[in-house]
Amino acid sequence: MSHVGADLMAGHRGAVKDAPGFNAGRDADALRKAMKGIGTDEDSLINILTQRSNSQRQLIAKEYLSACQKELKDDLKGDLSGNFEHLMVSLILPPAVFDAKQLKKAMKILYNAGEKKWGTDEDKFVEVLCLRSFPQLRLTFDEYKNLCNKTFEESIKSEMSGSLEDLLLAIGFGAGTDEFTLTRIMVSRSDIDLLDIRMEYKKLAGESLYAAIKSDTSGDYGEALLKLCGGDD
Repeated sequence: MSHVGADLMAGHRGAVKDAPGFNAGRDADALRKAMKGIGTDEDSLINILTQRSNSQRQLIAKEYLSACQKELKDDLKGDLSGNFEHLMVSLILPPAVFDAKQLKKAMKILYNAGEKKWGTDEDKFVEVLCLRSFPQLRLTFDEYKNLCNKTFEESIKSEMSGSLEDLLLAIGFGAGTDEFTLTRIMVSRSDIDLLDIRMEYKKLAGESLYAAIKSDTSGDYGEALLKLCGGDD
């Protein structure tokens, strides 16, 4: 999987765009230094990974592997934890791999009275199937087959029931913050149409997405999300 899939994700309404003067080798070296030795320089990780487009992040990961003989995602997993780790690792996944993982999580197998049944998170199906182009979906389905050892078509035959939830309500509104959904939306839409999502969120919620993230999240995870958000409205 190259950064071809990432290029397909490019959009004009993303909050995160190609960084000018980009140098993948320099960024890879900076990431290595940020995780070298005792302690981790979280600010450097945030400033690099949230301020590069997905296609640029794929090039950084490639350079990191070449220079360190280790996968960037593995080092991030080893140095970080919790929601911050999930966000940083998600940022460097190729879009098709990220989507395939979301689909796999969406189709968790449930066991009821010894009988195998499927349970579906319809949000993720809507996110992936309705908001991706056909070339993107082909890449995603290939990755899904690699992950699950079966085609997506085989898995989906008896799926899709129940009500659909509004993905923009992942923050607040009584039940607390759903960090998993929040991470998924911010990662998958940051390059594409997050500016439009920010606009719609303010109409729905009466406050900016930036303000909601600031009040509902904290630490390095919150700081990284704010950088991805790109600004207040």
